[in-house]
Amino acid sequence: MSVNYNVLGLIFASLHDKNVSELTDQRTMGSIPFGGRYRLIDFPLSNMVNSNVPEVGVITKANYGSLLDHLGSGRDWDLSRKKGGLHLLPPFIHSSGEIYKGRLDALNKVWNFVSHSPAQYVIMANCDVVTSIDYTPVLKQHMETGADITLVYSEGFYDYSTNRGATIIDFDENNCLKDVLFDPLLSGKCKLWLESCIVTKEFLWNIIIDAKSRGEVSFTRYILQENRNKYKIMGYESKEYFTRIDNIGNYYKANMM
Repeated sequence: MSVNYNVLGLIFASLHDKNVSELTDQRTMGSIPFGGRYRLIDFPLSNMVNSNVPEVGVITKANYGSLLDHLGSGRDWDLSRKKGGLHLLPPFIHSSGEIYKGRLDALNKVWNFVSHSPAQYVIMANCDVVTSIDYTPVLKQHMETGADITLVYSEGFYDYSTNRGATIIDFDENNCLKDVLFDPLLSGKCKLWLESCIVTKEFLWNIIIDAKSRGEVSFTRYILQENRNKYKIMGYESKEYFTRIDNIGNYYKANMM
C-alpha cells in the first residue's frame, strides 16, 4: 500500500470527555470500549491509515494510560515505522506545562511536533464520532477547490433533548459554509459536522497564532462561527453510517447495533 507523506493526521482523544463523564472518569474518550472488541480511537485511526496517511499524532489531555496501553507502538495499524508512525502527544509537552483549553489551544501546544512533519496537509478528527471515512476524495476536493478548510459532514437527525454538543452546518449554492449552530435548541434532519476536516499546515498555523493573540481557544466558535465569511470553508458529504457518542444513552444504543 502506497502512503502519502504529504499528509499528517491529528486525532483529538479527549475533547468531549465531559459528554460521557461516567465513562471518562478513569480513561480518556479514545480508550472507551466499543462493540466488545474496539476502542473509540480505532475508528479515526483506521480511517487515516486506510487513507494512506503514514503519520498520526494523538493529542491527549488526561487519564491516557489505558489509551497508551491500547495503542502500543502502533504495530496493529502498521504505524510502527522509522519514517512517520504513531505519536502520543500528552498535554505537558509544551513548555508552559498547562493542559489545553480547546482545539486551537491544543494545536498550539503540540505545534513543535506538527512543524517538524514534512506534510503540507493536515487531517483532524475526534474520537467521539464512529464512522468510516475515506479521506482520499476529501483531500482531492480540498486541493481542487483551493479551500482553506474542508469540513466532513453527514445528513442526520438531531434532537436537542437527547443529543449534546453537536455542530450543525449549512452551505450555500457554491458549497461554501454559510451558517454554523453549536448545540442548538432544535430537532430535525440537518447537516452534522463529523468533527473532521482538512487544512494546509500553513493555514493552520496562521489561524492558531491569530486565535492565540485574541485569547481564543475554540476552533468551532472562533473559526467556523465568527470567521466563516473570512475564510473559504467548504463541505464534503460523507454517505457512510455514523453515530455520535455524546451521552450514555447513545453510547448504549450504538453498541447494541
